[in-house]
Amino acid sequence: MPDRSVCVGITYETDAAPLPGCEADAMIMGGISERMSIEDVRPMTGEVTRQEILDALTEMVAQAEPGDNLMFSFSGHGGQMPDPTNSEADGMAEFIATSDGAITDAEIREILAGLPEGSNMTIALDSCRSGGVLEFNDLMGDDIAGNVVAISASQMDENASAGFGDGPSPFTQALDTVLVENPGISWNDALQEINAIDGAQTPSLAYNRPEAAFAPAFAPVDFDEVNPASDNLVDATGLEPGFEDEVDPDAAVDEISADLETLEVEDAAEFEEGAEFEEAIPLDEVTEFDEFGFPVEEVDTGCDDVGF
Repeated sequence: MPDRSVCVGITYETDAAPLPGCEADAMIMGGISERMSIEDVRPMTGEVTRQEILDALTEMVAQAEPGDNLMFSFSGHGGQMPDPTNSEADGMAEFIATSDGAITDAEIREILAGLPEGSNMTIALDSCRSGGVLEFNDLMGDDIAGNVVAISASQMDENASAGFGDGPSPFTQALDTVLVENPGISWNDALQEINAIDGAQTPSLAYNRPEAAFAPAFAPVDFDEVNPASDNLVDATGLEPGFEDEVDPDAAVDEISADLETLEVEDAAEFEEGAEFEEAIPLDEVTEFDEFGFPVEEVDTGCDDVGF
């Protein structure tokens, strides 16, 4: 299958908290896809159903072959709900919200498990609580054979800021700016540059191969050629030859994780292009959910007209 991307931007036109700017986010991600040399770009904007997204993601993974570069992006509402699979340590499942229901983190990981070895999937999530949809520890298991890198707008306990009107969100706009101004920038460096621009939230990075942190962000990369012994990694990090003999990969993963947890974040009130978030009600106070798993109307999960 040729390289392919699916770029979702849901506007929730009939919802109490519409997000017209998510369509602009999807268009920006489509442009990033094209810069990845992906010719088959599928935007899904406006009202997009749960089944439409699941079908598009499943089809893309099912048709993937070794060497393929795939990209999936989502911009819209997100949140947390009681874990229906009882597999989450905290008892809560993160989800992305479609026009008619939720898609949980477990459902997305189950689809990604179908990626063949040697295929590459890049994921960008711009929604509240998105850092918990694809967590670092979840991707490091042996159940996903393909190479996965996921960048998210916020941590699992944070809101994500929406754009003004029909404009793009601060995260997606910052992501695009960093990639345009820094061709070939690594994922680690891109994360820090985005955080420096969009200080109202804390972007997160997850991947299932430690060397991915040093690979060029949103680039058509053969991950088998980006490893501690390769010229690509030496060039990207500035490390001297022999790096592969001096670094314990597990220690490197722990160090990267610690770095991501200590990134400095500016106070939300000082963020000129966004707005300050309202404090969300603690999740353990949420007691009633509808048939889709969403909290009932009187419960505030932190996803309002300011956040996703």
